Amino acid sequence: MKNENNEVILEGKSERIYKTLMDSILEALKNGTLNPGDRLPPERKWAEEMKVSRSAVREAVRALEMIGLVSCRQGGGTFINENYRLTMFQPMTISHRLNHGTLSDIQEYRQCLEIQAAKLAALHATDEDIRILESLVRKMNRADNTYEGSIYDRNFHSKIAEISGNCLIRDSLASVEALLDEIIDDVRSIIFQSERNTRLLHDQHQQIIDSLRNHDAASAGKYMSEHMELIVRLLK
Repeated sequence: MKNENNEVILEGKSERIYKTLMDSILEALKNGTLNPGDRLPPERKWAEEMKVSRSAVREAVRALEMIGLVSCRQGGGTFINENYRLTMFQPMTISHRLNHGTLSDIQEYRQCLEIQAAKLAALHATDEDIRILESLVRKMNRADNTYEGSIYDRNFHSKIAEISGNCLIRDSLASVEALLDEIIDDVRSIIFQSERNTRLLHDQHQQIIDSLRNHDAASAGKYMSEHMELIVRLLK
């Protein structure tokens, strides 16, 4: 394989450089020597440390840019993305599109994560967490349009994922945010056509909050499951 300068790079070696560079960045993020938004050292420094060519490092950086870990600014260097935790977003979105995924596929994936998130959140929720969730539900119910309501709806579920304390659940849900938006927007437009469905949505959100307040994991999972099943029915 050749790079843009017509230099030969062995595929296996290129992959090792990519992995070494990624591991180095992730370790720096973990120990706090690098933070989101920070600028990475220049290619020359990486090349000297790994004893490889600068062009090989450049190829590795481009691979990291493709997965969303870093971003390259023309004439400004390479930076850790502010949302580096969402590096799985692009691959998952691409996989969904290429495999002709449906809204039902997204909802089934979401359902698995949301129910477990609710159970875990019931174990960790604080009084402040409950206040935030109740505020989001009030704003959701007072929203002037489905778009505004969808934002509060998404934030409600994102907050529960955050409260769960499981970073993989939180980041997995966030990584398909754009795909989930399709569901939330579509479902809310259907729900608002029926006063009964609107009341049901409000009641389900409140039941979930009450379960979290009481630290009742079983009830939290039950009510979140019912909430997800309502969405499935509406999608069908």
